Amino acid sequence: MIMKVVIIDDEESSIQVLSILLQKYFPYLEIVGTAYNIQDGEDLVHECEPDILFLDIQMPDGSGFDLLKNLGSNNCSVIFITAYDQYAIKAFKISAVDYLLKPISLTDLQSAIDKCLVMRDFYKKNPISYEDLLKNATAKQHEKVLVLNKYSDEKIIYQRIISIEADSNYVIIHTNQNQKIILSKTLKEIEEVVCDETYYFLRIHKSYIINTQHIKSIQKKDTASVTLQNGQIIEIPQRRKSEILEILNHILIP
Repeated sequence: MIMKVVIIDDEESSIQVLSILLQKYFPYLEIVGTAYNIQDGEDLVHECEPDILFLDIQMPDGSGFDLLKNLGSNNCSVIFITAYDQYAIKAFKISAVDYLLKPISLTDLQSAIDKCLVMRDFYKKNPISYEDLLKNATAKQHEKVLVLNKYSDEKIIYQRIISIEADSNYVIIHTNQNQKIILSKTLKEIEEVVCDETYYFLRIHKSYIINTQHIKSIQKKDTASVTLQNGQIIEIPQRRKSEILEILNHILIP
């Protein structure tokens, strides 16, 4: 079955490159319209009702976030296009949408489209609300939410997470309400989403990411470790001891 595609990007060359890739490698996708700004793009989405929307982040008359906010809930899949590896959109990788970095690679494009195909039937029965993703783009770190299940509204606010523990190809999220939430994700995937230069979350061990706001105490002598507010004691590897302690001193001591 043919799926309808709309591309919204202020760079004509970007639209041309993406169009060529779609036409050459994805014959089941039909480009039904393109636009170069937010206003025309919004009108186009309402008119064409695409299955997949390729949407640039930065445009002269606003951002892709503005367009999504105006659309509200929608049945189409969104694939963001950006020239910047922005932290704000990394979280989309484990949610219901995806993003591509310019210049677009065929491998990344294939992966994003495959994700849309897998989710297609779900979208038709469950219009997507982008509220949480839009909030994450501008929210302070503790106010952000981690989407737990892209097939439902399950989510958890960052400030409730005490630690995230690796367990093979799963992770266990330990919360401040003594919950243990299991996700079918690797710790590396979660790290790419929640860890950034603010060090609100910090990977201090190959098997653990901690929320630095939930640290109860730090053992610096001999075998260094961190004790969290839920009683977890996590050892800091000797080879990273100086690096981790320096980061913790910087963020915990004003």
